[in-house]
Amino acid sequence: MRIAGDDAVVLRTPTIIGSGRLGLLSILFDFILEGRRVWVVGRGDNRYQFVYAPDLADACLLALSPHARGIFNVGSDHVPTVRETYEYVIARAESASRVTPLPRRLTVGAMRLAHMLGLSPLGPYQYRMIAESFIFDTAKIQRALGWRPTLTNGEMLFEAFDYYRTHAGDIARRTAASPHRQPARMGVIRLLKQLS
Repeated sequence: MRIAGDDAVVLRTPTIIGSGRLGLLSILFDFILEGRRVWVVGRGDNRYQFVYAPDLADACLLALSPHARGIFNVGSDHVPTVRETYEYVIARAESASRVTPLPRRLTVGAMRLAHMLGLSPLGPYQYRMIAESFIFDTAKIQRALGWRPTLTNGEMLFEAFDYYRTHAGDIARRTAASPHRQPARMGVIRLLKQLS
């Protein structure tokens, strides 16, 4: 956000993805790396937008323009379904993983209970949004500031996966990194992994 006098610029972002982004994504990457089933809640036909970290940095620089003011959404274009995004990463990774659905209502209820019992790394935001669509309209920033996303959801997620795969040994030894730069603890998801 930039504020100068009466002028203000606010950038609204979905989940930020780039090389080295881990946290909860490390669980997904671990499943793909080991060729295990990748689970989606429901059919996986929901659409969840990401923004590539360098694209967000470009948007921040463009927002410094003297004529920039207002609220701007940033994010990828042509957002595919979650299933399509995961299938893209699996195919590029040449993994034996396959996307497998879980019953939505039962799974969300189980995720809520696991969180309440302290058994899951997934909190209320994750279990409420896991089967929902979330897409920002980026037409305003594209029109007003000439900003354009450079990578698709699949491309940026694969880049983050490839970083994880290439640096797995170093990542496993991290202890003092931010939550987004180190693997998340699996908790009860480890049981799902064994069934995969």
